[in-house]
Amino acid sequence: TRYPGMRFNILATDISQTCLQTGQRGVYTERQIEPIAMELRKKYLLRSRRRDDELVQMGPELRQRVTFQSLNLMSDNFGLPHQMDAIFCRNVMIYFNNDIREKLVRKFEKQLLDGGYLFVGHSESLNGINTTRLNMLSFGLGCALAAAAGVILAPVFPVTPSAGVPVAL
Repeated sequence: TRYPGMRFNILATDISQTCLQTGQRGVYTERQIEPIAMELRKKYLLRSRRRDDELVQMGPELRQRVTFQSLNLMSDNFGLPHQMDAIFCRNVMIYFNNDIREKLVRKFEKQLLDGGYLFVGHSESLNGINTTRLNMLSFGLGCALAAAAGVILAPVFPVTPSAGVPVAL
């Protein structure tokens, strides 16, 4: 393994019960998993017993690390039990105006640990959003970090401690 001893858990959220149920099943087509590196496919995915189906399912090692929960971004607070190291909010904020985006970013700031990261989709714009704890990293670094996670997301916003000292990667 590339990162021996690394422990992680994933909280997967959506407002749609249908999306949450699809995620909980963890079944995907061969085409959907094409972007996933072969090394990761072999480690985390199980092939269907019926080859004609061309389906895969997330294996138990990964499934036990994922919790699914309904989340409405418009709620006063997210109701999450603890702060996170990273939040991936991809292609969601494009549907909101700047006032709502700023409210969401403030909620994300509160939900992130010092040194945590907010990943947004490449089409998201946070121009004009005032933040107290987020500093933008370069687009290139954002892509590199996201690619290591198996997804393409950018830009990346690291949270710095309230003392204003940047957190090293």
